[in-house]
Amino acid sequence: SVIFKELRSHLNPYSKGHPYASMTIDEEIELIRQTNVSELREFYYTFMHSNAFNGAVVGDFDEQIIATKLNKLTGGWETKVPYQRIQTRVATKETINKLIDTPDKAGAAFGALHTFALRDDNPDYPALMMANQMFGGGFISSRLANRLRQQDGLSYGARSFLTVGSFDENATFGAYAICAPENLDRVEIGFKEELNRVLQDGFTQQELNDARKGVLENAKLDRAKDGRLVRTLSNNIDLERTMMWDKNYEDALKSLTVEQVNVAFRKYFPLENFSIVKAGDSSKL
Repeated sequence: SVIFKELRSHLNPYSKGHPYASMTIDEEIELIRQTNVSELREFYYTFMHSNAFNGAVVGDFDEQIIATKLNKLTGGWETKVPYQRIQTRVATKETINKLIDTPDKAGAAFGALHTFALRDDNPDYPALMMANQMFGGGFISSRLANRLRQQDGLSYGARSFLTVGSFDENATFGAYAICAPENLDRVEIGFKEELNRVLQDGFTQQELNDARKGVLENAKLDRAKDGRLVRTLSNNIDLERTMMWDKNYEDALKSLTVEQVNVAFRKYFPLENFSIVKAGDSSKL
């Protein structure tokens, strides 16, 4: 959406020409227009190969048949350029709070974003995942949804999200809400008040119990789905992990105290660290 494109562009740490550099929509269109078939071929034959190929298979299968087919598909698919992962990093920039005017649009949107250095092997990771679940990650019940939708009736949908890197210390915590333009300012106030309420008073033990139960049940259900399981196994190959990592993570969730969650929330999510962007028809505000 326009709000998160603006937020991610502001917080993007990469210079022009970097694969992860932020571009405007017009810049993206122009880049596509300038790209020709010969450049695509050159890129393909230079960088696309199976040198670093790995995969996982889940289901009822013959291992030898799978191995033979994979070798046939990838055999000889090599280049002289070795695989090297592109590292990511976090930007250190001043926060922003701005409005994007979207004339004649019936709806409006609010977004808040904070990037920080954290990897998923950090001891604080389980606590932050549970904190996000309670603040706005829960599908129905969460501090943010309860305030903006159920209590104040301002938003059609409000959630928070947390993404944490497995390779690099690169994490993002954010929140969004969809609303009518005339409610944008009140949505921002509601977000700030709920964030401050957690910072001051913390979550409750009952909130943690309910959120933890839901997260662990979902993890169990995910492992029963072949698609989710094969993705986990494949990722674990890249990360040089086994399913014991997942078990240890879930054990950490089970042993979390509400005090640990509240300490982690206050450590990483102070209100002054958030950049905010709103989008809506300014004539209706």
